[in-house]
Amino acid sequence: MTEYEAKKFFVFLTKENENSVSRERNFLLNEKIRFEVFKNIMCNEKLLDSSSIGVEGFSCFKMLFLNVNNEKRLLEHDASGNFSVNGIQQLIGLDTLWNIVIFCKDPEVLQRSRNFLVDLHVRTKI
Repeated sequence: MTEYEAKKFFVFLTKENENSVSRERNFLLNEKIRFEVFKNIMCNEKLLDSSSIGVEGFSCFKMLFLNVNNEKRLLEHDASGNFSVNGIQQLIGLDTLWNIVIFCKDPEVLQRSRNFLVDLHVRTKI
């Protein structure tokens, strides 16, 4: 897959449905497909090289991470839109996030992924 194709794929995975009639965020891909894509592609070490993931790839990973874990009730949102983590060890995709934090060569992605990991830990309910 070329860099251009990868960017377009990441945009497709996170594209919202502009024709949605409700205020909730509805994506072009339904919940089941988003979960399968996240689990089987974004969290698959053979398909996603965490050492060379770029900014667009990480943004896609993060958005899917938040949405999938929210749908599985592992994240909880309050009225102001902030979230808390119900169980950090149960989060889907946490191992992949750790791989990005440890192995990524892109300094911007490295910083973003580290900040995101710290943010998840800070928001974990005790």
